[in-house]
Amino acid sequence: MSNLVKATSAITAAGAAAGTAAVSSGTVAVSVGAGTVAGTANTVLAIAIGSNATATGAVAMASGAGATALGSTFGLVIAPLAPVVLPVAGGVAVIAGLGLALKKATDS
Repeated sequence: MSNLVKATSAITAAGAAAGTAAVSSGTVAVSVGAGTVAGTANTVLAIAIGSNATATGAVAMASGAGATALGSTFGLVIAPLAPVVLPVAGGVAVIAGLGLALKKATDS
């Protein structure tokens, strides 16, 4: 299996639709809505947006009142009062997560 195939399969996304108590898991997990949960211990990139949102993964980003980012490599919580920062922080988290996913895929 080529490194490109490994990297492509490592960046398969699983997302939860916007809504209340949405749960998303996978290599890349994105969840939006009140009480959302994105990612597990095996997730590389987790992004959760909404009040009381929780993101868990190697690279985790959460935004909203009471948000929690549990990142084993990098964790970022953005206060709901700073919406202008969200695109920049999201870009940083996505780049870091994809870089980590590619590294993990090519290391094995």
